[in-house]
Amino acid sequence: MASHAATLTLPEGVYSDGEHLWRAKAGVSSTFEEHEAARDLFMDLHRDQFWNPWRMEEQAGDLERAQEVMEEWERAEPGFRQMTKRQMQARLARMDREAEKRLAAKDVEREANLQCYDSDRDQARLRLLEARCVLAHKESELDGLKSGERFPAMAPERRAADIAKLEAAIEALRATVGRLVPVVGDPEDVPDEHGRLPRDRRSLDALPLQQAAD
Repeated sequence: MASHAATLTLPEGVYSDGEHLWRAKAGVSSTFEEHEAARDLFMDLHRDQFWNPWRMEEQAGDLERAQEVMEEWERAEPGFRQMTKRQMQARLARMDREAEKRLAAKDVEREANLQCYDSDRDQARLRLLEARCVLAHKESELDGLKSGERFPAMAPERRAADIAKLEAAIEALRATVGRLVPVVGDPEDVPDEHGRLPRDRRSLDALPLQQAAD
């Protein structure tokens, strides 16, 4: 759900969501915060219906209540004309068509990526990421030991020995990275066995756990 922490209350019952002005219709019971939450839920459900078509059904009651709350509020900009129900339906249908096009384009992209899938390169990418992560950690450790910020009370001979070990480990890791880089190329361009690129998998990871599982 989007954050509206910056929402300001304006005079005469007019509220701002940071982009639009709103006012409650006469005799309504919902608060502006409830109106904002209803709008967020409404848009969220329609955005996600192609990723998880069951969510719209599972939250049908929530959606119905959100629509009721949204009907209790109107735009408050001078001269603004509220969309009719038909215009809103047309807008939602357009959003659905655009979502379908994006999904179709993603399917085409995944199919193309599958033709480039190489299991050895995929595994090399993982080893490269791990090596770079460990390398950065050990380089930080080495800097701390050399500057004395890390374990300031350490005996000089122990510090020298640990520095030597870290330097050897860093040299080996840099050699590993050097071997893997030509094999991997750009890690962001390496598809997995499903034809998904890393950015696609990160998008899936950002979904709620049940959605990702579906």
